[in-house]
Amino acid sequence: MEFTIEAFTHKGTHRKTNEDAVLIHDDVLKHNKASLTVTKSTRCFVADGVGGSPGGDQAAQFTLERLMGKLPHNMLPGKEQIHGVLHNINNELIQFGQQHKAYEGLATTLAGIAIYNLSYCVVNVGDSVVMLHRKRELAKLFNDQVMPGGDYNIPISNYFGGFESVLNPKTIYAVDEIVDGDIFLVATDGIFKVFSIDRLNKVLSNSKSLKEKSEFLLYKALQIGSPDNITCVLIEAKINN
Repeated sequence: MEFTIEAFTHKGTHRKTNEDAVLIHDDVLKHNKASLTVTKSTRCFVADGVGGSPGGDQAAQFTLERLMGKLPHNMLPGKEQIHGVLHNINNELIQFGQQHKAYEGLATTLAGIAIYNLSYCVVNVGDSVVMLHRKRELAKLFNDQVMPGGDYNIPISNYFGGFESVLNPKTIYAVDEIVDGDIFLVATDGIFKVFSIDRLNKVLSNSKSLKEKSEFLLYKALQIGSPDNITCVLIEAKINN
């Protein structure tokens, strides 16, 4: 059993800075691309600094660095354990903002997956997304956590940080559910301002390698011109080696 991982994070074509960050197994990236193959277990998360709050990039990196230190990747944490970790990180982020007035109110989304053997836990806070591609079909594992309203730039209803805690993490656990060829997609909302779910499904369903699929997504997002930062992780399961 092994998991192939391809990831990228980029400021895009319209933003001056990148307020996204990505955790790939044991590394937090703020820029560029990463490729990795691991066996048995891993964890991959994206964070998107909330626009309009100070230090969105700081919030994203802070949250992922704390998560990397607190969430083991050699086991699947229980629901109470992972919720405890998330609430601790949230409190630390709020305290960081209170102690550094230039960053007071900083906030971020978080979405990702922890995998151990054939079991996995998916976490979602805000409008970043975790999806599963299986048998040529792609589906969200969570609905976006946003306020009721229109279709573009809707305020999120759940996030890390801010001036007071509104954190309400959503989790899904699946045991013995991963099958050979599954591809998990973890992405910030900048991806979905460029690609429809149908378009993403066509890319993930083609015969190209995972690396080629990831490179195509980045190339097209930059060519089209995403109005936001763009961050994406693809995780492909190979069970029958």
